[in-house]
Amino acid sequence: MLAYNSQWLNNNQIQEQTKNWFKRNLISQEQSLLIQQHYPAGFYTPNAFIRIGLGFFAAILLGAAQSFFWAVVGLASGGDGMFGVMGFLYLLQSVGCFFILESFIKSRHHYASGIDDILLYTTVGEMIAGMCLLAPEMDDPIPYLCIGLPFLVIGAVRYIDRILTVLVYGCLLTIVLLIVNKIPGMALYLLPFTGIGFSLAAYFLVKKYQKLYSLRYWLGNFQIIEILSLITFYLSGNFLFIQESAEELFGLPVVPMGWFFWTFTLSVPLGYMYLGLKNKDRGMLWIGLGCVAFAVFTFRTYFHVMPLPYAASLAGGFLFVLAYVAIQYLKKGIPGFTYEPEDTNKPVFLEAEALVVAQTLGHSQTPEKDFSFGGGQVGGGGAGGDF
Repeated sequence: MLAYNSQWLNNNQIQEQTKNWFKRNLISQEQSLLIQQHYPAGFYTPNAFIRIGLGFFAAILLGAAQSFFWAVVGLASGGDGMFGVMGFLYLLQSVGCFFILESFIKSRHHYASGIDDILLYTTVGEMIAGMCLLAPEMDDPIPYLCIGLPFLVIGAVRYIDRILTVLVYGCLLTIVLLIVNKIPGMALYLLPFTGIGFSLAAYFLVKKYQKLYSLRYWLGNFQIIEILSLITFYLSGNFLFIQESAEELFGLPVVPMGWFFWTFTLSVPLGYMYLGLKNKDRGMLWIGLGCVAFAVFTFRTYFHVMPLPYAASLAGGFLFVLAYVAIQYLKKGIPGFTYEPEDTNKPVFLEAEALVVAQTLGHSQTPEKDFSFGGGQVGGGGAGGDF
């Protein structure tokens, strides 16, 4: 299933955790080097700047090669009938990019290098384009979305890609909403609650499966879905979003059940912040703060209580005082809250890595069987090292 060496993925995770511990002065430089020597990862993974540069370079080369290919095909056919075989040519290019991608991964060991990213997106994009062009022409977008969905899923799973994971989530949600929109007379009332229900289902499914050790390689993908589900849950009930959608899709100047959506708009951000603090979940806390800002914007759109400069100054002062009071309160040593850098690993990794470090450094002590770290969600966490 995985395109990458699973043992190297494990070692790469251990090395990342080791670097994190070293930055926090939890282990010495000698210990860090010793762990990395015992658990090498042979991937070629450059830093972010080189990755972006290699990605642009690969995109330019692919664009030039494909432009030449299309020019040759156009000249050979005299420019006539080229669109009739366009779908087949896209599939042919996709297969070629796929073999090049696999070659870079298997023989040159590229992993998040920029080159493999561009090759992956080109492979998936051209495969979907080719399949859609070969399919019968349809006015309904649902069949086209259903054609593309399996390729997005395969790309996200096999290559552990987060951008394709975003597209998978968006594609699934769009398909569900388009199906519900076809229900005569009920679409207006069902669409918001469909989005809310879909988001809740995605969130709880991710929370269930991201704890499984066998799915540890896709932890980042699960975190992306978790974040997206929290965002779409709020947008599905936000009054501004619902009002604009109702006016655009159904021509309604006033959305039904406005009281419910106003309550939803103002209460969900506070609920996010409460759960973020209660569960020591940094991700949910940040999303809650973002939703608070969007709730203020929504309220401001329909109710002009005071001029915008005064409202912005008042809101900024309130947030400043709130942040100051919260920081002073949390500085009292409440367990689980700290300014230390967050640890993005879940508890399922931490016990295994603790054993690795103990064995590597020659410690004889092993963790207790019933011991488990505290943790948060979406990259958040608590005293167990996740916040």
